[in-house]
Amino acid sequence: MMRPSPAIAVVIPAGPIDDIDDTIESVLTFIDSPRKIVIINDTDGRDLGEIAARSSDIEIIEPINSHATRGGRLMENIAAAYLHLLSTFEFDVLLRMDADALIVGPGLAEVAAARFAEDQRIGLLGANRIDAGGNPRDWSWASRTLSRSCGAWGLRHPKTRRLLRRLRTDAISHGYEMGEAPQGGGYIHSPALVRAMSDRGLLSPSGLAQCHLGEDQIFGLLAYRMRLRDR
Repeated sequence: MMRPSPAIAVVIPAGPIDDIDDTIESVLTFIDSPRKIVIINDTDGRDLGEIAARSSDIEIIEPINSHATRGGRLMENIAAAYLHLLSTFEFDVLLRMDADALIVGPGLAEVAAARFAEDQRIGLLGANRIDAGGNPRDWSWASRTLSRSCGAWGLRHPKTRRLLRRLRTDAISHGYEMGEAPQGGGYIHSPALVRAMSDRGLLSPSGLAQCHLGEDQIFGLLAYRMRLRDR
């Protein structure tokens, strides 16, 4: 008897200069149903109706308009998409993709779901501590930014500073390396990690809106905080 395909949710933030046609085509070609594809329309007014018409599995949502930092705004919008998916679609795998990333072959959802099933301590796929050249990845910018945000620099946003300090302390105790993050072009969450972040209020719009880290770096930190490490 053939096993059913894992349900996969795909989140793609689309900005003003992004051409997402090829990205969407790669998702529709290589990701089987059950699937839900959420596009965050942060394009400053572009009509994405033609893209949405390609499949009933595609949904367009509007961004949150806030005064967050550039990284914080993206984090807010992605977090809002995750919360939307938690309330509307039961998924086994959540893929977050850049608008210029491509899926180049079949089987992504099946491989990811199997990895989460065999090791329930893993909540995030797409991080590598070794780069393509066989050298340790350089986390230095994110590490410095996190340290500064937790120090005197962060006093401009005391709520964010307090939250980051708590997250950093807990994550380090679970094996986190300062600045560690998944590859920004695409990474995969387990439903357990997304639910855990939601249950603890870490996907709320105000939580990390003033953080200067990239959203991929924030998710690397949160994965270790939730004891659902990245691999």
